[in-house]
Amino acid sequence: DVVVITGGSGGIGSALRRELRERGAKVINLDISIDPKDPDDIECDILNAESVKSAMDIIGAQKITILINNAGRYNGENFAESEKCRFEATIALNFFGAVNLTRMLLSNLQNSAISDQKSVIVNIGSCLG
Repeated sequence: DVVVITGGSGGIGSALRRELRERGAKVINLDISIDPKDPDDIECDILNAESVKSAMDIIGAQKITILINNAGRYNGENFAESEKCRFEATIALNFFGAVNLTRMLLSNLQNSAISDQKSVIVNIGSCLG
């Protein structure tokens, strides 16, 4: 399996990445914070269309069978006291980042499903992002 995960450099994403690799999957991490020594780490801001396009060019024709939308943020503020711009930035990453990346990878996921097996999209949300 080829798995693409966003936000795989820390927290839940890092644990998922480690577990999937231990089970034999190739895991490609799209994150703004990467390990430059890891060839499967791709620096990518999922809110930036050019950054996502560049990541897709690097991924190329690899058949992706699992997409894990894990990237997220939480600013730690009380909702009622949070400034609107901070709330909007959180929603942009946590929701629209996942939507945009899924749309970009959809044909790859569909092609993988047709030729080999079903593809899976996993969306993760947590109180920390």
